[in-house]
Formats: sequence, C-alpha cells, structure tokens
Amino acid sequence: MKKIALLATLAGFAALISCSGYASTDGGYLSGNPTGVNNNTCPDNTLCMRASSFQPASITVAKGTVVGFQNSSGVDHNIIFDSAPAGVSDIGTISSGTATRTFGAAGSFALHCTIHAGMSATVVVQ
Repeated sequence: MKKIALLATLAGFAALISCSGYASTDGGYLSGNPTGVNNNTCPDNTLCMRASSFQPASITVAKGTVVGFQNSSGVDHNIIFDSAPAGVSDIGTISSGTATRTFGAAGSFALHCTIHAGMSATVVVQ
C-alpha cells in the first residue's frame, strides 16, 4: 500500500511540474517561469533582452530583414545604436513586448543598452 501511495505522490508532482509553465517549449522565457531563465534560443531574427544581456550577442540577417528586439525580462531596457543605418532609429525604454526595425543596408551595427553597463550586441546585415 505504501508503494501505491508513493507512486501516486510522484505522479502528482510530475503533473504539477508539467502544468506549471516550466516545461514550456520556450524554456519559460515567454511563459510564466518566474526565474526568467530561457534555456532555448530566441525566435529567428530577434535579439532577446535578459536582465543584463542580449541573447544572442550577435545576429546575422539578410538585407531588408525585419529584426525584433524582444523584452520579456520584466526589466527596463533601451537600445541605442552606435552607428545606425539609414532608416533605423534607437528604441526608447521598454519593459515588455517587441520592437522591430528593418535593416536595409549591409554592414555591422553595434548597439547597447544605456541602462545596463556592458549590455551590448551586434546586428550584422549581409
């Protein structure tokens, strides 16, 4: 009888964990994972903002691509381009959501968050 009770308890814990959002396909980044840890990559053509870093630190896209800047961290961030291509502007402070910019010129475009020292990334356009 004790074995059955133990198995039932373990099954209950497994069900609880699988329904909590921690086993989501986005690694909890977009769902309800309160740790904010994303064990998976960001969507294609997107820089994701973490608490104090970008993921990935560099992306490479084709000319004319719309690049997303996604903040699901719950922490305020901004995006300032060191030298932006024509038609691409900085992104003011956002605490959630996704802002997009279309990169129509080839080059390597460094960017950073002025709120968090050392938080930087690069968009490479081919």
